[in-house]
This record gives sequence, C-alpha cells and structure tokens, in this order.
Amino acid sequence: MENIKSTKALYTAQESYYFILSRRLGYYRRLSDMDDELTHGFVDKQVQKIKQSDPESFETVFHNLRRQII
Repeated sequence: MENIKSTKALYTAQESYYFILSRRLGYYRRLSDMDDELTHGFVDKQVQKIKQSDPESFETVFHNLRRQII
C-alpha cells in the first residue's frame, strides 16, 4: 500500500522542488519515493546548493535537466 502522500497533490513549493529535481536526476519515480530518508538527504543537499547559488535558478536548472533528456 502506498503512502497517503502519493495520492495527494504536493502541498508546498519546497516539496514540489524536491520531487521535480529528484525526478529529473532519476532518484524518484513516484511521490512515495520521497519517504526514503537516505535519498531525501541527498536531494536536500542538491536543493541547498541551488538555493545558495541563486534561489531563483530552480526553473533554469529544471529546464537544463529537461534539455539533457530530449
């Protein structure tokens, strides 16, 4: 049975950023993957790096990751 979080929309911008970034990097496939503390810790470090460089750069990072896939 999947965690209830997987059946609901992402509630915060932070959760959205975590999920989108980790999905683009290949760490998460579904919302329930966010419950894995080890992976979440790695993603958290990546989010913090982006925030330190430029908090507004998430969209640029996401765009560049999408371009790599295409």
